[in-house]
Amino acid sequence: MERPEFAFTGVILQEEPGYTSLCPELDVASQGQTVQQARDALLEAVTLYLETALENNLAGSCIFMNPKRGGQKGRKGHGRRLKAPEEVNRVVVVRPDCCAECGALLLGEDPQPVRHQITELPPVKPEVIEYQQHTITCLACGAQNRGEWPAEIPTGAFGPRVQATVGYLAGRGGMSQREVQEVMGTVLHTEMGLGTVSALEQQVSEALAEPVEEAQFYLREQTANNVDETSWREGTQRTWLWIDTTPEVTVFWILPGRGAEQANNAVA
Repeated sequence: MERPEFAFTGVILQEEPGYTSLCPELDVASQGQTVQQARDALLEAVTLYLETALENNLAGSCIFMNPKRGGQKGRKGHGRRLKAPEEVNRVVVVRPDCCAECGALLLGEDPQPVRHQITELPPVKPEVIEYQQHTITCLACGAQNRGEWPAEIPTGAFGPRVQATVGYLAGRGGMSQREVQEVMGTVLHTEMGLGTVSALEQQVSEALAEPVEEAQFYLREQTANNVDETSWREGTQRTWLWIDTTPEVTVFWILPGRGAEQANNAVA
């Protein structure tokens, strides 16, 4: 039985210092120094995506079935539940002042008003903290006394929450450094250069190195582990995501293969 053919869209955008190419239907993107390089890289990435889907028997669900977006026919809808009064931050009372029929002043209260809730994000404004180190001259002996920096002061220009956010966007969100830079500046109003994004990623990796090593040591000491793998894309490269898990600790590895050597690395 022949598979049906589908046409996918290729979009190429000029972004310094080159071009970004993407396929909106598959959410696959690549890049190149020229239009042709960006096109060829996108074709390679889409091909790898489709090969991986076929290899893992996902083609029917993620490609060829192509279901319509949104709720399907016959699906029962579920509205968002109202939060309890103690979880509400602000109440806006919508109350009529006079009768629409005769104009008389309205008194009294509605014991059961219609309630409608919205959830909104507060305005995001970064907190800039300035540390000022003072030097004071002793009036008794003339010695210069300089205040000591607090132990909790960060060594760089950004605090731990900024560092953690950059690490989350890059690690969990899978964003490129340019995408992280855009989100930090556009959404969180925290401007930073691409070099800073790279440096913060490195700082987060170094901070997590010790707890990750402790987790790996814990798994090696267990008598029974659950180990599995699945295909994983690193840009246009095919790799494999390995998981070693117990009820208490789970560790992930990105390894170049799915053979016995990689399995030993995942559990050793």
